[in-house]
Amino acid sequence: MDDALEKGYDYKVTIEPKVYEPRLLASYAGTGSSATSAIHKFFPGKKYKGRILIGPEYPQHVAMLGLDPVFELGQLLEEEMLAPYIHFGGQIPGRMDCDLPPGIGSSLTADFMICNLLHEREWNGVVEFDCRPMRTTTTAEGMKLFLKHSTNYWKMLEKKVNICHSDPIISKIKAELNQIESTELKDVMSAVHKGTNVVKAVNTLIKSFGDFEYISKINTDSIEAHIYRTIQILTGTHEEGAVIFDGSRWAA
Repeated sequence: MDDALEKGYDYKVTIEPKVYEPRLLASYAGTGSSATSAIHKFFPGKKYKGRILIGPEYPQHVAMLGLDPVFELGQLLEEEMLAPYIHFGGQIPGRMDCDLPPGIGSSLTADFMICNLLHEREWNGVVEFDCRPMRTTTTAEGMKLFLKHSTNYWKMLEKKVNICHSDPIISKIKAELNQIESTELKDVMSAVHKGTNVVKAVNTLIKSFGDFEYISKINTDSIEAHIYRTIQILTGTHEEGAVIFDGSRWAA
């Protein structure tokens, strides 16, 4: 990278982390989160900012560990470490890299949350399908069917995102969820970005929680309401399903 910068090249390098690859010799879980930490450590300084990024594959390379790709995507967006593209496909959790067609084996809710998060952050990158048909396909018709499914699946997610953003019940729930960050939480985020006093900031945040009895009285019903309504939107049952919110503070 230093050699390229000295010669006047203006380009970005993207790293696609893959869990336990190569499978025989890997000694750590190569997720985007761990790779981001390594980039910050070995490429510090402003001249590298935005030049060495993570090109993730969702949900495959995170679901292989049984983890949630949405959390990692949020981290990459927050730290401005996401490449101008993502790879997308399907994955059975806990298996080696399946590269199934989108929606096959993976969580519809997680796929939706990936699409929704990118839209909420106004991300303008490219979605690439790094996957393949379920079976050995040798015909042009079979490949066309696979490609049509992949693109239509993502378009379906985008339509669900639009429904979600215009839904009055979701709007009320999100207004309750999107509270102003506490000073302690802001200090943690600031410490993470600066790379100093992180442990101290986290300990201060923990102390601000109070005792168990205090925490147990915090009402988290809106979190459950959000996922129930999201599932209704994803399954196309949001019109008749709205009845479960009648009489609640989120009723339309």
